[in-house]
Amino acid sequence: MTLSSTLSLPRRRSLSLSRPSALALCLSIAFALCLSVSLTWGLVYPDILLHEEEITFYAATTDYYHLYYSLPADLLKVVAGYVASWYGEVWRGVMIQTLAVLVVALVGLWVARRLSRGRWWMVLGLVPAMVMAVGQTHNTTVYYTICWVAAALVAGGAIGLIGLIRLISQRRSIRPIGPIRPIRPMRSLWAIGLIGLIGLIATLTGMLRNPTARHYQWMQQLEHRAFAYDWEGVLEMVPEGYEGITEVSLRYFLLALAQTGQLEERLFDFPVSKPGDFFLEDKNPVAFRFNSLFFWCLGVPNEAIRYAFQESQKGEAGLAFGPLRRLVDWNLQRGDRRQAAYYMRLLAQTPQHDTFLRTRRLFLNQAPKSEPRRYVFLITNDLRVNASYVLELDSGNRRALDYLVCCFLLEGDYESAADALAAYWPADEPLPRAYRALMAR
Repeated sequence: MTLSSTLSLPRRRSLSLSRPSALALCLSIAFALCLSVSLTWGLVYPDILLHEEEITFYAATTDYYHLYYSLPADLLKVVAGYVASWYGEVWRGVMIQTLAVLVVALVGLWVARRLSRGRWWMVLGLVPAMVMAVGQTHNTTVYYTICWVAAALVAGGAIGLIGLIRLISQRRSIRPIGPIRPIRPMRSLWAIGLIGLIGLIATLTGMLRNPTARHYQWMQQLEHRAFAYDWEGVLEMVPEGYEGITEVSLRYFLLALAQTGQLEERLFDFPVSKPGDFFLEDKNPVAFRFNSLFFWCLGVPNEAIRYAFQESQKGEAGLAFGPLRRLVDWNLQRGDRRQAAYYMRLLAQTPQHDTFLRTRRLFLNQAPKSEPRRYVFLITNDLRVNASYVLELDSGNRRALDYLVCCFLLEGDYESAADALAAYWPADEPLPRAYRALMAR
């Protein structure tokens, strides 16, 4: 054995060990990033994922494509609508969010590895995935996620195509990684680990310390509890000291008080100044969503259905899964089987609604056909007028009476409030403490 061969052997061994170790370390960082994304969405922002499914719509029909989108320009929007339809369960939304980050991370790592020829700075290929992970908490739409995945695949495809063209033009076998000069490989591994650790900490900080996303999650959790009629759960979310209550959350808290019979006792604990504070007068999906629930609880189903329909029309494609499911259930409960069947036919053309439709068909086929009670649509936003109208139709509607009395109290008209109680409160039932004090004035 010559001296030259003896000296060259350790160099070849160092070369064979450093290359897979660096790649394995980069892959470990990528999977740690994906684990962080999964835990963040599953534990911190689950209600945002559910909301993304509720406000989207997708149907595999020609009408859907021709009426709402222009292909191929809107291809990514169509893909985003289909993907969002799987977000109806938290675990599926978490998997899709994580898989998207994983795709961007692997493509970025592959591109960086080719460009760096296997050097230590190929770890920088994970930076786009980290930026995407933080961006998902700022722009929570599925369309944003799909755009990132599409951009990563295009970039990876472009690098691969360039490599293929060079291979064909040079007519020689492909070499995934160019020649490496392993200068202090342990330092390279330490550099990769340090950059990866800093990147993971920065990503986690960006995802968790995001006040906008946290407030959005809080609001969606509040809405989901309200639409599940978990009124005690809604009241549990009242901020300590009643600080930080927003315009929308105030309405949900007041609605929960009315539904639990605490409105007259705790009304003035909240920042309420006028009768208009009980519902929203804006013309946006958030207002339509709340007003639909408000009038359903008040006992005015036509108004509730009208607002739910308007909310659906504000969806990305002129329809939305959340209000459509509500329209099915509310029409079934009010006995309008024909209208419920119409919305069920719409949902039958969408993915992920087989179980929902199977259970509703049981109610549709077994429930006795009855003519729904026809309430005329309300033409004013004056809650006193609306509550008085509901009481004329149903004098035993306790919710309407509470709202009417509280409207008078907010305006300082104690005499009218006492007259309303004397006219509509059942004579054989004791008055609550707050109403007794009012009658004693």
